[in-house]
Amino acid sequence: LSDRLTVKDIWLFQFGGTSDDSELVGSPIYLDYSSDPVEAGDDTRLVSLVTSNTGNTVVVVANTHNPDQVGSVPTLAMMKRASAAVAESEDNWSSSGNDLVMSGYTVSPITAGDALDISLSFNVAKVEFDIVNMSQSGMTLHSVTMADVPGRRHYAQALSSAGTLLSEERVDY
Repeated sequence: LSDRLTVKDIWLFQFGGTSDDSELVGSPIYLDYSSDPVEAGDDTRLVSLVTSNTGNTVVVVANTHNPDQVGSVPTLAMMKRASAAVAESEDNWSSSGNDLVMSGYTVSPITAGDALDISLSFNVAKVEFDIVNMSQSGMTLHSVTMADVPGRRHYAQALSSAGTLLSEERVDY
């Protein structure tokens, strides 16, 4: 599990506002840390953003392992919708490697020299459990169901989840 907490690359997107029509400020920034991974609690990596006195939405997507994967997201609405297809369990991992994609965001004015605190969360969760039904319990287990296994994995799941974004496509694997 500790390897999955390592950040090996990040995408950083700065949007000039908080509404869905807020536009991307500058170009997305892709940083590859694969030769010097960022461990949990390491806050020594610096990135320069465009200063702004108004609230900007800053989105971080980690562990895609692909500088071309996220695609064009000129507005915050498009960032919320940016996703990849999920046909099998392995599609929830990064495009290469054994790392789960993570994301996070913050809304803040951008002041020169100030640090932003952005917590990253896993974009998916896998829950495994064992059920032991003792013969003396008097219960009969007929089935177990898992709901809302998405057919798409959103890159900025933390941001997308801030609204109501449930998967319309479902996958059974």
